[in-house]
Amino acid sequence: DEWIAWDPAKYTCESLAQRWGCNCAGCATCGSPAPAPTPSPSVAHLRLFEEARFPDARCLDGTMAGYYFRNRSAQKFLIFLEGGGWCYDENCDPPTRAATLRNCHKRARGRLGSSSRWPDEEDSYFKGMLSGSEAENPVFSNWTLVYARYCDGGSFTGDAVVEGLHFKGSAILRALISDLKARTGIQDADQVVLSGGSAGASAVYWHIDTVAKDLALHQGEVLGLPDAGFFLNLRDKDGINCWPAQMASLFEVNRGYAGLHRGCLQRFPGEAWKCLFPEYYADMISSRMFLLNSLYDSSEIEATLRLDCCVGDCGGRERPCEKRELDMFRALGAQHRAA
Repeated sequence: DEWIAWDPAKYTCESLAQRWGCNCAGCATCGSPAPAPTPSPSVAHLRLFEEARFPDARCLDGTMAGYYFRNRSAQKFLIFLEGGGWCYDENCDPPTRAATLRNCHKRARGRLGSSSRWPDEEDSYFKGMLSGSEAENPVFSNWTLVYARYCDGGSFTGDAVVEGLHFKGSAILRALISDLKARTGIQDADQVVLSGGSAGASAVYWHIDTVAKDLALHQGEVLGLPDAGFFLNLRDKDGINCWPAQMASLFEVNRGYAGLHRGCLQRFPGEAWKCLFPEYYADMISSRMFLLNSLYDSSEIEATLRLDCCVGDCGGRERPCEKRELDMFRALGAQHRAA
């Protein structure tokens, strides 16, 4: 077979068939044009915050933050806080301010610290409960989706500018609520679900009551649906206070403690670090919550306990866990139940 480049100035479907024996049936250039591709039902459109209205709502690199919006039901809104970890000193014995800032500078150069490369339309992230397809997502597909992009490095907390880094997560969250109230009928909604994954789920625990208060729905209810954010205050396998200290190092740099759950801050004056961990204040959350969380969360296994072994049938690919490590793994489930 030979490929002949299509040139409408030289060829027609008929001439190609006559001269070369080509079968052009069904080609987009012959007969009726090919049908346009069906648009994805999950597409949402980017709304960057207006600098004049929200001058502080900036990503780490100083670009304006924003969210993706998919307009569906006027009575039901799903606000999803994007996850993506945090920026902090990767060393934890002990973490330092300088190394925390270096890591945040690195983060500011990517999509989790800058809006400069966010596309105007997005659908690749919207799977599962974020999908706009009724077949894939029968519960939330017809809800209006608000997907808050994460670019402050501190789970929508922080109020500082340090070495050119804009730690403005609190301003971003305020701008999100204010913009939705101004541009949508969210205050008339029957239900608003505040959800998020991992670092975004931590933000749900920290902010759900504040969001409910600031939205001030006329008659509806704000509910929380955190997915994998109930992280515990645990030492690692060597007894080092690793991940909790890393988080504390970030919140000292970004001045983020003031943005945590207000009731918790009142409960623990002088110990604001405890309010990073829902185990110390979950009983104080007044909004109704539906928790999704594994008893054996992979992030806690890797980042908190820092277990680098294989639990179960390893197939010779990884180092099997020793008894001490297996005991820590099993204890994680019990610690979650107790919390």
